[in-house]
Amino acid sequence: MKHFPAWFSEFEPLMALYKPYDWLIDSVGIVLFAGALNLVVGRVLKFTIHKLDRRKTGWDDLIIKSFVPPLRLAVWIVAAHYMLGIWYAESKFHLFKDLRGWRDIALILTFGWGMIRLIHRGEAQYIADRKRRKKKVDLMTVTAITKILNITILFGIGLTLLQNFGISISGILAFGGLGGVAVGFAAKDTLANFFGAMMIYFDKPFKVGDWIRSPDQEIEGEVEHIGWRMTTIRTPEKRPLYVPNGVFSNISVENPERMTHRRIKTHLGLRYRDLDKIPAICEAIRAMLRVHEHIDNQEKIIVNLDQFNSSSCDVLLMCFTQHIGMNDFYPVKHDVLLRAAQIVEQQGAAFAFPTQTQHSDTDAQAQVEAPVASVHLLS
Repeated sequence: MKHFPAWFSEFEPLMALYKPYDWLIDSVGIVLFAGALNLVVGRVLKFTIHKLDRRKTGWDDLIIKSFVPPLRLAVWIVAAHYMLGIWYAESKFHLFKDLRGWRDIALILTFGWGMIRLIHRGEAQYIADRKRRKKKVDLMTVTAITKILNITILFGIGLTLLQNFGISISGILAFGGLGGVAVGFAAKDTLANFFGAMMIYFDKPFKVGDWIRSPDQEIEGEVEHIGWRMTTIRTPEKRPLYVPNGVFSNISVENPERMTHRRIKTHLGLRYRDLDKIPAICEAIRAMLRVHEHIDNQEKIIVNLDQFNSSSCDVLLMCFTQHIGMNDFYPVKHDVLLRAAQIVEQQGAAFAFPTQTQHSDTDAQAQVEAPVASVHLLS
């Protein structure tokens, strides 16, 4: 131990060289340390993820994968805070003074970034697990929960940042009771659209990909997107239609995608001269519908004389198909109508055309005019 002071004195020249540049050397050391720490953290997390990936669930490594980039960023934020503190001690530059608040803000935002990554990765993982197990996935509910969680995280981060800036959260919450009324009146349409979106997400009258229509308004088409403010519908003319979500709270909506059957309903206009053949025609068409491979026999099948029209005897034909998709329904309807036309032809009947008949009685006209002529001659 007695030789220690002599040994240490040998480094005094090096220390003399170090003192003028201690801030620069310390800054380089902090950068190197942060880089080494990032490397170690990355290796450790990569090894942990590799071990956890062997498990079947995939949920256990989800948190680690979500927070790897934010954690590495947090290391550099802390390193930058200490390095700028060293620069302030050397230069007394006012921008480098009291950086603790900005460091806390950066760390809060980094944590929020990690939470949002976790939410979105959790959504994707849940959908993938349901599909792998061949179970039904309710995308609307999953999307709604994801958006609500995102809003909650952003709201919580906002309140934390305000508290970090020295703004009293209790005062804001107390003011919210009075300000909420004014905001409610000023943004009633926006709130109506928001609650309309909540109604769509939880009541689920339709989902993305459904073909919907409204008998109350001229709304018809395929749902492409359901947002918090409006829903995008692609009309039959392929034009985008943007409907505020609040509208759906006040109108009726039909969803043909959830039909159990599609109905074929039409009238067959037969000639009056074929009135005696109508019972046989109706019975033959009913028999054809009962054995048709795409007609549901458990539903109503109606083929009867329905009304006397101005130039035809109208036979009502109504049945229900087993297909609800339009691409499948119209070929079935096409086939049913052609078979019905063949039955009408086989029974020796025909379809009526709009006609008008003019009756003239020439003999009666001659009897009326003859006496007039004879009187004229006698005079």
